[in-house]
Amino acid sequence: MSVEDFEGWRYCTVLLPEEERLVCYFFRNGESQVSCYDENHNVFRLDRDGNVIWQVQRDEQGKLNWEAMDEHARVRGEDGAREPFTKLLVVQPDGTRRRNPKDGSALDVDEWVPGCKVFSDSADGQIYEIDIEAGVARNVTPHRQRRW
Repeated sequence: MSVEDFEGWRYCTVLLPEEERLVCYFFRNGESQVSCYDENHNVFRLDRDGNVIWQVQRDEQGKLNWEAMDEHARVRGEDGAREPFTKLLVVQPDGTRRRNPKDGSALDVDEWVPGCKVFSDSADGQIYEIDIEAGVARNVTPHRQRRW
């Protein structure tokens, strides 16, 4: 996979040591130009030259059934379920995170320092913690409970 396939997409970045970075690309207008797989694995770790070190893998922890989601999407005439990651959130060692001062949203560019954790959420609201060394996004969404 090449990040060039995501040319023109919106993205957010987390700066890492040694000029490496995490980049999350997300669709610009709902019209995907990449495969269903690549859109669902749209976070990359890049070296200082822009070469891909890893493309994120998902560990759903039994919380999502991709086979059922893909089947439902195909019934609707789609090529599969598209649930891309939408942003990167850096949580500081003290549990806080820096936010856009205008609207409180995640920063388009943030910086990782030792002790930070990186999270992302997907288009359907699932929350993932990203292991920046291994390239695995582990679903940490609390199990939904009934309100009554």
